Amino acid sequence: MSIMVHNIPRNTSGYTTIRSAASKSVLQLRTLHLTRRSHSCGDDVLHFVEMANRHPNTDAIVAPTPGRSVVFAVSNIGLVKTKGLFGLTEDKSNIYALVSPEPEKAYRSYIEYHLHLDKTLNLHANPGRRKFWYSLRAAGAEKEFDCQRRLSAAGIGVESLAAFRFQKPSGLPMIDANRDEVGAVVFKWPVDTGTLGADVYARAVWNSNIPTIPHTTSLELERWSYRQMLQSIGHVYESIAQIRNAATIQANIYRHAGHLENFIRCPNGRILMVDTDTCILAEELPQDELAPLLVRDLSSDMLRMIATVSLLHWNRTCLDFIETGQFNPFLYYLRGFFGSLLPLRAIDNIASVLLDQYVAWIVEFRHFLETLALAYSRDWDGSAPHRSPVGSKWRRLHIFFTPHCMLAIYSLLQQAKSRTCAFALPDIAPDRLYSMWLEGANHFVKKASDLELDG
Repeated sequence: MSIMVHNIPRNTSGYTTIRSAASKSVLQLRTLHLTRRSHSCGDDVLHFVEMANRHPNTDAIVAPTPGRSVVFAVSNIGLVKTKGLFGLTEDKSNIYALVSPEPEKAYRSYIEYHLHLDKTLNLHANPGRRKFWYSLRAAGAEKEFDCQRRLSAAGIGVESLAAFRFQKPSGLPMIDANRDEVGAVVFKWPVDTGTLGADVYARAVWNSNIPTIPHTTSLELERWSYRQMLQSIGHVYESIAQIRNAATIQANIYRHAGHLENFIRCPNGRILMVDTDTCILAEELPQDELAPLLVRDLSSDMLRMIATVSLLHWNRTCLDFIETGQFNPFLYYLRGFFGSLLPLRAIDNIASVLLDQYVAWIVEFRHFLETLALAYSRDWDGSAPHRSPVGSKWRRLHIFFTPHCMLAIYSLLQQAKSRTCAFALPDIAPDRLYSMWLEGANHFVKKASDLELDG
């Protein structure tokens, strides 16, 4: 089904120009069945979506990025983001092409596995769904609509407009290779947003744009400046944890993938949670499964955080700051989520223990970490670390630190459970939990590595 419609070259001045790539546009033979509609979705929005489905206006595309989401500037409406309606590809010359979804072309040759913590607190490696190029499950489109309505009401989401399911001319639903119906979702999109990934990646230790103090060669001032920069990264993750707290407690949304790219910053400083098509709403699960899922969500966030920060700042100075406690990334995240639930002293004690455990973990795996960091620093292109083969190996190695992150979250949730029954967890001795979770982490890494090699 992939059809190149237009190319969108990005010129060196930062503006986007558009030219036709094909002598004749080929229209998709699909119709849209409306399944969700917000009060703010007027007929003009539906008209835009219908016209975009038949005759996409590439002149209206703004801020193109590769993927299944496209942002259009629409007269009298503003910026509108579509997800699943079309996709954008980018070649090595920064030429973009607008394409249609390919619901039968797998995104990977293997199935990704995810960590799952069941209600008895056993850790498993569960297979995920196969994903397809630029395609969105109809149930995912509707879930994203529902989640963003809740998040927007809490002040941390975008405005949902509509969700659709695709139908063939015969009236039958369009399906992907998983036999799931496919569809699309549409939002109002804020102007001049940027991902939190841009905030963090721009501060990578080998980035030439690291701020320096002019007219000084003082080593102490340089260390002070670098530490200030690391602390600013810590505050980014503190913001993510605060958003996670609001999404969980106010909006009752779980299982959001906490990649930095899934949080956007608006010009007014507000941070919003996006990409929620695979989330779970609290009412979709039994009560006794919610707290284990929260342990998994928060520990996954912290694992992403420490893996990203350590990889982008693998140098003697940063390691010295970590080893001496002058920079503790865990402190920022844990204060962000639990700051409104527990005394800071209780949070800081857990963060301090977790940092000591990470320092010991670094010593244990230092040879592997040094090798990977050296290879990564040579090849890094500024993108998200987990999107590169070396970055993925770094993240996978950090899975072995999962039990420590989970124990920290478990301890704090146990202390906070008097605030809400949603935090109720089984009482299990920490040594037993660590053994259970280390076994689960080992199984996950072996399973994921074997499948990737087979693929």
